[in-house]
Formats: sequence, structure tokens, C-alpha cells
Amino acid sequence: MNLLKTIRNTDVGLEAPLAPVDIVKVRKAARAVILMDGKVALMHATRDRYFKLPGGGIESSDGPTDTTSTIVTALAREAKEEVGAEITVTQEVGKIIEIREDEGFQQESFCFIAQQIGELTEPELTEKELEAGFELFWANDINHAIQLVDDASPENGGGKFMKARDGEFLRSARQLLHLGQ
Repeated sequence: MNLLKTIRNTDVGLEAPLAPVDIVKVRKAARAVILMDGKVALMHATRDRYFKLPGGGIESSDGPTDTTSTIVTALAREAKEEVGAEITVTQEVGKIIEIREDEGFQQESFCFIAQQIGELTEPELTEKELEAGFELFWANDINHAIQLVDDASPENGGGKFMKARDGEFLRSARQLLHLGQ
């Protein structure tokens, strides 16, 4: 999958550590620009004041973390949990690597464009997502989704990384879909 960007602390307004920090945890995740009748699914983290694309970590139960089929399996699970949607993946968007230097954490996010299919069901959010005040939000279109992500003002580092990552994914998806800017 095409690497779109690598994001580091200084890219999101955070200080870089004075001395190099070893990466002690690497996480792989699947994300999607989920479309339904032109609308775009976003998760609104109300407590931390940001919007993010649906998706999450690839779990060992999804299969080997280095295959496209495993990533798509994880994405389908996450879409069902967070959006209450069955999806069909239509296109690859790309990969973004986040290097959270102060945490010794690296995340590789693989993003796709997907269409919602069938009937929506009630999302099944985790306790952690509920504590963060996650709510499903359907942006009017991809430009509206980009505006919501870009206009968010997260105060925590994780939210700042998500804002940068998902803004890039949405702009790349808009180009792939040949939608107006």
C-alpha cells in the first residue's frame, strides 16, 4: 500500500523528546472513508473534541497483520462495531505512519474507501470509546468531513495525531473519488 505520510510529534505541535526514545510498541490499524448516499461516517470524540475516521487496531483474531485480507477483515469488524454498518471496500487510499516519539509508540494505519451496504444497526462501542464520548456522525459529504476534522481542536496528543492522519486520508480519498474541493 502506498505510504502517504509519516507524522511525528513536531508535525502536530508537540515537542520532540530531547533524547531519542526507542519504539517499544507498534500497532497496525485499519481505517475507512465509509460512504452512504454521499455522506461520510465519522466518529466524534466529544470529550476530547475531535473527529476521526471509523476503524481501529488489527487484532490477532483477524489473521496475520501483514496481509490485505486481514486488514479488510479488521476493517469490516470495526465498521460493524463503530458505525453499525456492513461495508464493501472499493478502493485503497494509502498508509500513514504515526511516530509518537514521546510515547515510544508507532502506529501504521491502512485506509480504504468503502460503501455502506444493507441496513444500519446500532453501533457497539467499547467502554473506552464510550468514556471518550464517541458518537457516530454522518458528515454531509467529503468536504464537510474534511472541514469537521480540520476545525477540531483536540487538546491531547492522540487527538492531534488523529486530526493530522484522518485529514490527510480524507483529502487523499477526495482526490481518488475526483470530488470537488
